[in-house]
Amino acid sequence: MDTGKIEEVVYPVRVLTTGEFKSEFIPWSLGDRGQQSYIKLRKKDESAYLYSGVGAVLQAEVQKALMRLVNEGWHTEGEVHISFEGNKDPDIDRLLDRDSISLELGAALLPLVDPYQGAPLLERLNMLREEISAELGIVISSVKLKDNLRLEQNQYLIRLRESPSAYGELYLDRFMAIGSLEQLGALPGWSVLEPSYRMPAKWIEVKDREKAEEAGCMVQGALNVLLTHVKSTLVACSRDILGLQETRNMLERLGSTYPVVVEEFLSDLNKLRKVRKVLQNLLAERVPVRDLVTILEVIGDNQEDLKNIFLMTEHVRRAISRQICWSLVDREGFLKAICINQALEQALINSLKDTSGGAYLYLEQSEEEKLVKLIRKHIDESETLPVLITDPALRIYLWNLIGGHFPSLVILSTMEVPQDLRIQIIGEVKGSLTEQGESDEKSLKKKRSKKFWDKK
Repeated sequence: MDTGKIEEVVYPVRVLTTGEFKSEFIPWSLGDRGQQSYIKLRKKDESAYLYSGVGAVLQAEVQKALMRLVNEGWHTEGEVHISFEGNKDPDIDRLLDRDSISLELGAALLPLVDPYQGAPLLERLNMLREEISAELGIVISSVKLKDNLRLEQNQYLIRLRESPSAYGELYLDRFMAIGSLEQLGALPGWSVLEPSYRMPAKWIEVKDREKAEEAGCMVQGALNVLLTHVKSTLVACSRDILGLQETRNMLERLGSTYPVVVEEFLSDLNKLRKVRKVLQNLLAERVPVRDLVTILEVIGDNQEDLKNIFLMTEHVRRAISRQICWSLVDREGFLKAICINQALEQALINSLKDTSGGAYLYLEQSEEEKLVKLIRKHIDESETLPVLITDPALRIYLWNLIGGHFPSLVILSTMEVPQDLRIQIIGEVKGSLTEQGESDEKSLKKKRSKKFWDKK
C-alpha cells in the first residue's frame, strides 16, 4: 500500500463561501484519494497549521478561528495541501464514516452561516442540541452544515445517517405568520404549511409583522422556523439516532458515579443491546430517558423478562410513571384525558391474540379506521391535546395500532397514573367498531393482523 506523500505548497490565502467542515481533525481513511487543506500560520519563530477541510471551500467556523488567530498576532503564509493515495482494505466499510445528522442549505440561505453576519445558525444549533439533550436525556451529535447547490436556493434538507428526513423552504427577508385560516385571511403573503406541525401559515413581508400579531398570529423569523423544524425532526427520530455506541457512551458516563448499576451491562454486549432497545421504545413514545439509573435498575431487577423487550419496556414505564405523568399536567395541575368506554375496551382486549411469535391485535381495516375516527373526534374537540388512558393489558398494543395516526398522542395505562394526580376526564371514546348485524364469525374472517413487533 502507498504510504502517502506530504507536499507543502504555499498559496495566497483565499476566503471562500461556506462548505462542508468537520469540527475536529479527522485524518484520511484507507482507500481515500485526494487532499486535505491547511492554512499555514506564523508568529515570530512559531508556526502552526489550521485544518480547513478536505475541499476547496472554507467553512464559517474556520473563518472565525482564522480571524481570532490573526487578532492574536498570527500571520497567514498560505495554504498547505496534503495529498494521499491509498489502497482500500476489503474489510473497511466507508459507510462507517457517514454523518449522523446533517443540514444542507440552498444558496440563498448561506447568510445564516456567514461569519461576517454573525453566523447565527452555528451558535443556535449548539444551543438546540443542548436543549434536546436536556429534554430527552440522550446526547445529540453535532449537526454538519453543508451547502447544496442542487437544492433550490431557498430550500434546506435535513439528513439522518445520510438519508433525507425532512426538507422545507425559508425566506430570510420575510416572517412566517402561523394561525387559523380566518386570522391569515386578511394578511397578504404566500400561503404555506408550517413545516414542523403542518399548521396553516403565510410568509409575510416585514412591514406586515405588526398586523399579523394584532390578528392573533404567531410570528416567527426564518431562523426560528428552521430551528423548530430541526428540533421536531430530531425528537421524532430520536429512536433512530440512538445507536449501540451512543448507548454505551451514555452508560460509561454514568459509570463514574454509579459503577455498580452499569457494570453488568457494559461487560455483556447482549444485555447492552437489550438496554438500547428499551431506550428506543421509550423514545419512540416521546418518553425521556433522563432517569437512566432507575431504568437500568428496573432492567436489572427483571432480567427474567429480558427476552420480551416490550414487557420490559412496560416495567420501566411504570417505574418512571410519575415523571411521565407530571410532565403532562396543565397549569392548574390537572391531567386532561380521554378514556375508552368499558365495552369498547373489552372488545379490543378480546381481539388480542397470543401466538408463538408474539401478541397480535386483530382488527379489520374498517374497524381500525372507525376507532381512529372516534379518537380523532375527541382530540379535535379539545383545546389542548389530551392523553388517552386505557387498560394495562391493552396500552402498548393500542399505541402500536394508532401511534402512526397520532404521533404526539400520549397513551397511558391506568397503572401508570399516580393516585395523587388530579385527572380531568374530558371525553369517552365509545361506539361499536363492527357493522350492526355482522356475525362474529364473519367479522373474524375479515380481520387482519397488526403485528406488534413491526414498529419496534
